[in-house]
Amino acid sequence: GIRDQPRSRGLGDVYKRQIISSVKSRKELSNSMKFARKTKSYKFLPLSWIDDFENLIAFVFGPKIKKRVNLYRKYLSVRDQKYLDWSIDKIVNWDQEEPIKNVVHINGTYDLIFPIINLKYYIPIEKGDHSIILKRADWLNEYFSKNLA
Repeated sequence: GIRDQPRSRGLGDVYKRQIISSVKSRKELSNSMKFARKTKSYKFLPLSWIDDFENLIAFVFGPKIKKRVNLYRKYLSVRDQKYLDWSIDKIVNWDQEEPIKNVVHINGTYDLIFPIINLKYYIPIEKGDHSIILKRADWLNEYFSKNLA
């Protein structure tokens, strides 16, 4: 979403762009990301906890959560700390002031990464969180097949 929007500017207004669980400009970033930008506090995030956190969750909640943990492992397949540091820096310091045109923006109403309170002009997925691309894939497939044909 965020990474691809600047690249798509050269496509003109003819093509529709789709973003899911994302933002259209830095104005839509969460308040915590805006705070992190001003204070540079994002540089102190201990990102090495990701692997240990998954194992702790699986242990505490047992076999029922194991399937969901495996799904998130697939979703978060890139775990290199340098990459994660780089990507968080790029998101927090994103300089796109105004949204690009012709964006179809789909976001879950329970997304904690990009909360809907800061979003404008989006299609809400009720009770969807940041991982709607995994959990609501059927809805997304149906929506795109109906609306992009």
